[in-house]
Amino acid sequence: MSWGTKLWDQFENISTYTQKGIDFCEKFSHFLKERCSIENDYAAKLKKLVKSYSPKKKDDDGFTIIKGFETMVKELHDLAGQHESISENLQNGVCKDVHELIQSLKQERKKLLQDASRQESAVQSQLSQLDKAKKAYEKAFREAEKANDAYKKGDQDNNLSRAEVEKLKHALSLRQQTCDDSKKEYASEVEKTRATQTEHYHTVMPQIFNQFQDLDDRRITKFKECMRVSAEAERITLPIIAKCVDGMVDSANLVDSQKDIQAVVNKFASGFSPVIDVIFEDLSNPAKNPSPASGKPILSVKSKVRSGLLGIFSGLQKAEEPKEDFSHLPPSQQRKQLLAKIEAIKTSIAKETSQRDGMAKMLDVYRANPKLGNVAVLSKQLEENGQTIDSLHQELSKYEAYLSESENRLQDSNHTPNASPCLGKRTDADRNAESQQLAGNDAQNSPPPQSLHVENDFSDDEFADGGTCTAVYAYEGSEGSLNMTVGQKFTIIEHDRGDGWTQVRAADGSLGFIPTSYIQIDD
Repeated sequence: MSWGTKLWDQFENISTYTQKGIDFCEKFSHFLKERCSIENDYAAKLKKLVKSYSPKKKDDDGFTIIKGFETMVKELHDLAGQHESISENLQNGVCKDVHELIQSLKQERKKLLQDASRQESAVQSQLSQLDKAKKAYEKAFREAEKANDAYKKGDQDNNLSRAEVEKLKHALSLRQQTCDDSKKEYASEVEKTRATQTEHYHTVMPQIFNQFQDLDDRRITKFKECMRVSAEAERITLPIIAKCVDGMVDSANLVDSQKDIQAVVNKFASGFSPVIDVIFEDLSNPAKNPSPASGKPILSVKSKVRSGLLGIFSGLQKAEEPKEDFSHLPPSQQRKQLLAKIEAIKTSIAKETSQRDGMAKMLDVYRANPKLGNVAVLSKQLEENGQTIDSLHQELSKYEAYLSESENRLQDSNHTPNASPCLGKRTDADRNAESQQLAGNDAQNSPPPQSLHVENDFSDDEFADGGTCTAVYAYEGSEGSLNMTVGQKFTIIEHDRGDGWTQVRAADGSLGFIPTSYIQIDD
């Protein structure tokens, strides 16, 4: 099917149609650009989301739920990268091809329109020449007829002389000659016009129309290819996107509630044994109450929280300064930190050892061929590396000693009868004796109801404490508190009132507070 034969008289419609085709390609180009912009914006927002919600390393602490979420966020970051890849492929491939196609179509269409315009001008020019020749022939024909009529009338008029008749005859001859020439010119122009029209409608314009047809065919074919490539640009990312989604599903499988529950234990366990029991204090018969030296602290109905020296024990306890051996932490946490420190030192030693082995090999090569490097410089670096390794080994030994000491203290604490430094462990005999004491008191001493009234607040004089205690752990005191070493003895001035501190007097007479959880009440 050819436009040149089927649409020979539809030049204006073909011109309009091809322009609309180019406009449609430009619209497709704008669509692709906006699509790329949307993909880039989506990828940028996803990456911003990932950056905002990525867990910090300090929040990890070995929890699988955090690791799972972190893995999912990383997969989302990779998925955002695939959307950027789609945009990049569209810009570098499809958008560029569509732009080049539009420019090519515009230039070729302009050239075809110019050719068609020139051909149309040639036809119009020939028709104009034909019209002029026809008018000249019609004029010459009318003048020849008038000359012929004049000659016939003069020839029949006896009043005219022979010379005048001959003159009319000569004029007729001239007019006849002019008419014949105009007729021939007109006939020639008719032939030329026929030839021009034949060439116009059967040769030139069909060729132009066919070129328009080829142009439109190329436009549609290229448009089809660009649509396919734009779809392929997204299809090639689908396997990677599927892997990202699979990674998100796998990240959910990383979450293990039991491991997280154990991680909470590992993070917060202090290593102290729990409180075993409490004793009953009969305020109506203080003589029969257990003495403070028995290791069983006296409990009040409402513990009075002391303000402490200079107010340092009011509210939250003052945070202790971190120490090299992590002794400021509870035993379990101290052991955990020491193990982590030892592992880090071992990693550093392995790294430095690997570097030393590499430098040793290089040193042998340099000695065999001094041109390859400076032996003296490398020897100095090797010596510095050795010093670093020695220093790391010393540090490792130091922390291993800290660990051994911590484990011994933790083991000793766990095997001590009074597992809680604050409260003594009671036996069944203690409980039976206490029950008998309570029964006897109720039978022999039945005070009036008002004597059983207990005040909510007690003065310091009402708590006359006593007894001694022994330090289970070392402690470095600060303002208002005392230093103590393992095994050091103290005289108890005032038992713990529930704020975690016991007031004591050291052997040198100094008075102050020490942490209750670091001591053991002597029996």
